[in-house]
Amino acid sequence: MAAPAPRVFLSHSSQDKAFVRELYNRLTRDGVSCFFDAESIGWGENWIQVLERAVDQCEDIVFVLSPAFCDSEWAQAERTGALADDPSGLRRKARPLTLHACRHLPNFPRFLRQIQAIDVTSEALFEQNYPEICRALGGIPRDGIVFADRSKLPPVYPLPERQRVPYRSLDDRFVGRVEAIWALHDSLFRESTTVLQGMGVVAGIGGLGKSQLAIEYAHRFGGPTPAVFTGWTPRAACPH
Repeated sequence: MAAPAPRVFLSHSSQDKAFVRELYNRLTRDGVSCFFDAESIGWGENWIQVLERAVDQCEDIVFVLSPAFCDSEWAQAERTGALADDPSGLRRKARPLTLHACRHLPNFPRFLRQIQAIDVTSEALFEQNYPEICRALGGIPRDGIVFADRSKLPPVYPLPERQRVPYRSLDDRFVGRVEAIWALHDSLFRESTTVLQGMGVVAGIGGLGKSQLAIEYAHRFGGPTPAVFTGWTPRAACPH
């Protein structure tokens, strides 16, 4: 089965790669499937064909604006493809971010002048505006998630793009295991610190729901937390 197409295409100049990699890592962590050339083009693939297909298939294209972007021939090809696919801009496929001031330049893309950009010209502005960026692209900012009410189960969150959880959550059909899931969470965390290479073990006779508890933990904490690895053995349910 072919992997689903990424939702967001990150269009940028190679000179701005460091920022875009950070953006890619943050969005991927928060459940947004992204096409980032450094990570999304496989060894031996025809990269021109891969780029064209990604521009066509992605729902949104994030243009990381800078003087280098305005000068980039490949960025020009990517934005031309986006414009051809949505000439009126009604689908809001173009999502510009201003990394470095460049709107004053004569080669600034004309069609982007009419589209509101989000300012990320400083680290403070990026951090301030990141939650809005993430939510607009269909993600859930992890830093904004607070698990406060322990009288009920945490909600199900989108899993990161790179995940191999083979089973879906039961969502609101998973009931009666509030204490168990929080106890499992507490065994893997100490206050705000993740227990790296730690393991939460759920033991019991068959049919108690050990595997489903591990599945639900992955779906409810695997998006908001940096990494959750879930496995099943006869006696161990949730390595972390």
